[in-house]
Amino acid sequence: MIDQGSAGFSHNRKQTLVADSKSGNLYMAWYGNAKTRPGLEDDNEILLRVSRDGGQTWGERVTVNDDAASPNTQHYKPGVSIAPNGRVDIAWYDFRNSPAPEIQAAAAPFNNGGMTNVYYASSADGGRTFGRNIRISDRSADRSIGVWSNNVHSHFNVGIASANDGVYMAWQDSRNGNSITNSEDVYFASLLLDAPGVSVDDSAGVPGWVLAGAGVAGGMGLAMLLVFLIGRRSRPEVATARG
Repeated sequence: MIDQGSAGFSHNRKQTLVADSKSGNLYMAWYGNAKTRPGLEDDNEILLRVSRDGGQTWGERVTVNDDAASPNTQHYKPGVSIAPNGRVDIAWYDFRNSPAPEIQAAAAPFNNGGMTNVYYASSADGGRTFGRNIRISDRSADRSIGVWSNNVHSHFNVGIASANDGVYMAWQDSRNGNSITNSEDVYFASLLLDAPGVSVDDSAGVPGWVLAGAGVAGGMGLAMLLVFLIGRRSRPEVATARG
């Protein structure tokens, strides 16, 4: 057993295990609740444990998102990638900018509503600590639209691939849908880095990313996009994408 997990809706949801082929470290990330605030049994954070001995023992639980003190703020579906230089990259769906919290009902459609963004954080010390969180998506996605909720709950870990000088992410996004069409698309963004640890100038309030709207829908589209991202990992150049 790596972690005892959490009670409620989050107890068995989309954990991911990633290995660093150079160091041999294993990184297990998931979303769950450390139960530090009684009564908020499903207030989910992005959590990580690391094994440095091939899975025999696991380090202390680390909270990746830096807003864990905010009550009733959900964080879901982390994707993890290891850069060739050992940097640990994690991206996830985040409700911190939602004008209203996600609805957590006892009956269908259960978890519903709220607005998500994609957030990112990195670690330069093998997952012991993480830097500040960076907002990747330029627009919030309405989770009352599409298959995220509405008693379907079809959502998956954020797609992520890493190079030494950049991180590439893909996610499901409902910005082009409405309550009638319920459309969702796959969107893609790149975060270009100038050092192993993230150093991005967003002092003007503009996140340090370049967003490209990918008109790709459905599972096959996402699979093709991830194949493309993985294929770019070995290329030294980073091309700037335009929406």
